[in-house]
Amino acid sequence: MNIRVAGYSRQRYYWTGSHSLAMRGWRSAAEAAKRNQQVTSERHILTTRDAMAQLHRRNHARSPFYAPFSARAAVSASVIAGLVFAMLDVGLGWALRGISPWTPLRMIGAIVLGPAALSPPDTFDLAVALVAIFTHLMLSIIYGTLLALLMPAVDFAWGILLGGFYGLALYYINFYGFNAFSPWFAQQRDWVSIASHFVFGAVLAYAYTALNTRELAVRQSS
Repeated sequence: MNIRVAGYSRQRYYWTGSHSLAMRGWRSAAEAAKRNQQVTSERHILTTRDAMAQLHRRNHARSPFYAPFSARAAVSASVIAGLVFAMLDVGLGWALRGISPWTPLRMIGAIVLGPAALSPPDTFDLAVALVAIFTHLMLSIIYGTLLALLMPAVDFAWGILLGGFYGLALYYINFYGFNAFSPWFAQQRDWVSIASHFVFGAVLAYAYTALNTRELAVRQSS
């Protein structure tokens, strides 16, 4: 009786040991499969991120011929050049043409408000002035952003020269190309307007090159 019980117990012990080994093997296989799945998932994530980063660089890459584009530098340079142009054009117009400083504001405001805003030309109107300032700044930003996109990778001297010629092109666009929409600017076709536009383009190119160069230096040092 004791032998049978011992034999039964021995059989049960052997079966339990085999079962335990099988369970351990199954758990090890499951853990290995789980680790492989995690590694595969991590590799997939890294591969996806690398692909997205490469696609981002490819979409934002510019030809070495062009300077790196910065929207912040473009807007800042446009505002600076626009203010310089306004002071120069109004000051020279008052000093050399003998026209009121409020006349250019009314001429610019009439682009949006219509010819009725032109008169009386020598008086100040707050609404017309605000519209004129906003219109002038928006046009300056549009023209400045366009130059920033087309700006080649050149030094300051060449940048100022190219910017000046860009300003001359804007002069002919504004005073001849848009003449059908704002014919009242035809009376301003003189060397004062030509000089003002040249200075606008030169200041725009210089300011954008300087701001963009500083921004790139800060980005590379960080």
